[in-house]
Amino acid sequence: MNIRHYLAKFEKKKTPDRITLNYETAIHYDAYSVYITHLDSGQEYLFKGYENNKISVLRWNSEQNIFNIPENLNPDGLVSESFSGIYYYKAHELRFTTLKDLTWWREMKFKLSAIKDNWVSSREKYRYRKQRKEIKNLHDVLSAVISLYLDQKEGGGISHINIMSVVFGKLWFYHDEKDRMRKQLTLTLEAFVINGELTKTHGGNYTVNGRALMTLNKYIEEEQRYVESTKIQKRMVWATVFSFIAAFASAVAAFKALK
Repeated sequence: MNIRHYLAKFEKKKTPDRITLNYETAIHYDAYSVYITHLDSGQEYLFKGYENNKISVLRWNSEQNIFNIPENLNPDGLVSESFSGIYYYKAHELRFTTLKDLTWWREMKFKLSAIKDNWVSSREKYRYRKQRKEIKNLHDVLSAVISLYLDQKEGGGISHINIMSVVFGKLWFYHDEKDRMRKQLTLTLEAFVINGELTKTHGGNYTVNGRALMTLNKYIEEEQRYVESTKIQKRMVWATVFSFIAAFASAVAAFKALK
């Protein structure tokens, strides 16, 4: 395997000093983040560049737990299994543990899949932005906060952003009316804080109080009674209709008998 061919590719498509997972930035990525391991010593390095047949790297500092010791490596002592890392392409990631994972066919398949996914995602965003998003039921918000609270593994409360993602969907950030949606959710959450279902932390997050379960349970019972009442009313309407039909049929029969 031509190691220098891959090193030249890594040099041409180096990752920036700081990788961000923000979609608007990651959508433009076409770069490799490469790690090199010396198979004999087990020493680990972070690839920084390749020039004049020398590999610029940062060696792992075990005392500070960071790659910060500059060195140069000779590519002659490296093999395919010495390399690992991540290929970032248009907000997608392809992880590799050896250079054999970076065949042209696998990379091409990965790129086509990324382009397709991004096209589907852009269509979903477009359709989402055309929809009017409203909080139609306040108790849906309370239910969402309770669910997030129960699933939370650490303390600190539930952030406003996480609640937004549950109530309005994960694409809320791309909606043209996201500021209006955020304000509506804030008003709803503050109303629950005032009423005692939620508590707002000093960091601006929300925690759940026991009153929230009682309020939600009361709402569920009221909703069930409303559904049952609606069913009874519908049955009464149909009974009235059938009674009217029967009475009309009897009247017609009586009129014919008189004739």
